Amino acid sequence: MLNMSDRDWNLLLGRIKAGKCTPFLGAGASFGVFPLGSEIATQWAQEHGYPLKDSRDLARVAQFIAVTIDPMAPKEKIQKQFQNLLLPDFTSPNEPHRVLADLPFPIYMTTNYDDSMTSALKRIRIRSGSCVVGIHMSRRMKNLSSTKIKITLLVYPIPWYFTFTDISMCQNLSC
Repeated sequence: MLNMSDRDWNLLLGRIKAGKCTPFLGAGASFGVFPLGSEIATQWAQEHGYPLKDSRDLARVAQFIAVTIDPMAPKEKIQKQFQNLLLPDFTSPNEPHRVLADLPFPIYMTTNYDDSMTSALKRIRIRSGSCVVGIHMSRRMKNLSSTKIKITLLVYPIPWYFTFTDISMCQNLSC
């Protein structure tokens, strides 16, 4: 359990209010809405006859599928599995992504393979006069240094590749 003094809490709350924190989201932020990596790994391990004991390790099971079937198979499977899932309810005041999107942070980081944080930022920041636009790393970003754009970096390490799949940009007012 986290043991913080009143001084520590006051320091943290001051930095949150000033937007000087970087939230780092893990799978727990989407718990109950999306399946956990260990659940996906177990399902895939059963489907594909994974022979080892670490069948709850998504990276290992995905690597097995990539080697035995096709290198793109894990990526295609995860995309298919998530394409029909509904996003969290961002209208709920206690939804974790919405709570974080309401805070004045310039950067949000996540290890999740869903785009809930991006979606929450789009919904909340558009209403407040800001804009968040998702782009992919494969697109060229010309003259980025000359623009007046705050970059919100969302890191989605895909378990078997650990690559960036999304960068979001936040620009005040004119989108």
